[in-house]
Amino acid sequence: GKIGDDTGGGILNYGDLTLDNSQIISNSATTQNGGGIYNDGKLTVTNSRIISNSAQSNNDGGGIYNAGTLTVGNSQIINNGAKNGGGIYNAGLLDMTNSTFSGNSALNGSGLYNNDTSSVSNSTLSGNLVSYGIGGTIFNTGTLTVTNSTLSANISGLGGYSGLYQSSSGKLALRNTIIGDNEVNDDCVNDGGTITSQTNNLIESSGATACGIANGANGSIIGQDPALAPLAIGNGPQTHALLATSPAIDKGDAA
Repeated sequence: GKIGDDTGGGILNYGDLTLDNSQIISNSATTQNGGGIYNDGKLTVTNSRIISNSAQSNNDGGGIYNAGTLTVGNSQIINNGAKNGGGIYNAGLLDMTNSTFSGNSALNGSGLYNNDTSSVSNSTLSGNLVSYGIGGTIFNTGTLTVTNSTLSANISGLGGYSGLYQSSSGKLALRNTIIGDNEVNDDCVNDGGTITSQTNNLIESSGATACGIANGANGSIIGQDPALAPLAIGNGPQTHALLATSPAIDKGDAA
């Protein structure tokens, strides 16, 4: 699908829509937002793949632009592109579980750009590209919770941050999460926002590029290589397995 002067290259949803075992592939919005899907209703995506969609002409939400309520589970967001939010641009409520962002590209938020309220759990963001600008595979200006997830092997271009970037307006809760092996070791940058929780994380970089979290604080490990295997398909979405030497083994909060 291709849309010109409107939103949603593949799907435009203002109602209540469920996509299950589906593929949204190679759609584009040439002058507006939402290359694959534009959602301003209630959208549930499960067991699906959002692949190679684009919001062209410096627009947002290459895979999905969400202005409503979006739930994503057991899905892959792959090779999408936009100015902001190559995979997903969230301006509403987003709940993502057991999913993978990979190969997406943007100036800011190559995987996810959060401008409202997002929860990401049991998910992997790997191999996404921030071309230039401030960047960040996850770019947060809203309220973001990241739990039991991995950000690794992401890439930045000129002057960008390849890991997680939070602006001064952002609020971040980070729990049982690994951020490491990203290009230039700029794993987690907090530019004046609020860190509301910082429990049992592993961040490879230290100091300002560890979101200001101190080694040992609330069980967090700062400044150590997470020792991750390459991205591979496991029992579910694509993940980075822990090698036998990983310092993250048995260091999460079991509660």
